[in-house]
Amino acid sequence: MKRISELRLWLAFIACLVSAVAQPYGLGQRPPFGAFVEGRLPEAAPVFSGNWSAVVAFPNLTFLNPMGLVPMPGTSNLVVWEREGRIYHFTNDPASATKTLIIDISRQCQGWDDSGLMGIAFHPGFATNRHLFIYYTYVTPGTVLGNANARPPTATPNRDRLSRITLDANGVAVPGSETVFIDQVSGSVWHNGGGMFFHPENGFLYLTNGDDANGVNNQRINTSLHSGVIRIDVDQRGGAISHPIPRQPLPSGSRTANYYIPNDNPFVGQAGVLEEFFAIGLRSPHRMTIDPPTGRIYIGDVGDGSFEEVDLITPQDPPGLNFQWNRIEGLHGDLTPPYIGVNRRPILDYPHSEGSAVIGGYVYRGRAFASDLGGRYIFGDNIVNVV
Repeated sequence: MKRISELRLWLAFIACLVSAVAQPYGLGQRPPFGAFVEGRLPEAAPVFSGNWSAVVAFPNLTFLNPMGLVPMPGTSNLVVWEREGRIYHFTNDPASATKTLIIDISRQCQGWDDSGLMGIAFHPGFATNRHLFIYYTYVTPGTVLGNANARPPTATPNRDRLSRITLDANGVAVPGSETVFIDQVSGSVWHNGGGMFFHPENGFLYLTNGDDANGVNNQRINTSLHSGVIRIDVDQRGGAISHPIPRQPLPSGSRTANYYIPNDNPFVGQAGVLEEFFAIGLRSPHRMTIDPPTGRIYIGDVGDGSFEEVDLITPQDPPGLNFQWNRIEGLHGDLTPPYIGVNRRPILDYPHSEGSAVIGGYVYRGRAFASDLGGRYIFGDNIVNVV
């Protein structure tokens, strides 16, 4: 009996040992955890060598209210566009002293603040089709109010216009070549967006537009093309890629044409919506850029009373992100139902004690300062009356 009891004791011990070894341990999967420790930057700032500084790149050239700088595909030229409606190209050489006018639409481009000639993007097939897309604040030619030094009334009627122009062999616009894609009635010279690019993988055109300084344009996708990111197929490829425009935007007099809607846009097939929307919930997204190595899309969205923010769209994100405006500003919580799309906080915000108008930038992929700046998002702020 004693041996049987000892045997039972050993069997019980072995069973307990096997059971203990078989028990799961650690985490079964990685828990959700936001970038930079749930959106908060490290306490210690990164260490930089300091062996670089900002310098004037082209000391012999001047521009009036330049909005951006991009390379002209297939050439050694750079292109600059001015807020009041002029686009130039010049040789990418620090000694350059001559610029060539590509096009002048200043008679029909209502400038000032975040209106005017807001963005340009070369078509991926520019080498053969010579197409350049421009996004600007259109008014009837000859009716521009104010000038580069005098602000027009904020409630100046205008149109958010996306157009395509064709350049000749010399890089100059062919007269009469403008083709209009979006011509949307707008009531303010504020919050007109302007970030624009062609995606390097899918070839679609991405464009930001603000809320026209009108809260009624926020958190809706069934009326006008405001307060979000628009994604369209300007090549009208059709089939498994895209389909014709199902409905026109409001208010009356707005018009869209000459493009298709990508079949995988997030709101395709929903009743009564404008299927152009790719993301929503933006106030004044002045700049939007893509980092090709990662596919990440960065948006600088100018804040209202308290905070500026940078928003991010990654290839892994679910479709139809909602960046919360005008319900939440900055990193201050999540949307409460009901709401459209997928709730998404910004990746970074900062108070108006540090800046007042975020201007989105680029991820540095150059070689000269890769050790300090490689892979980092560099952006600016138009600081005015910081308190």
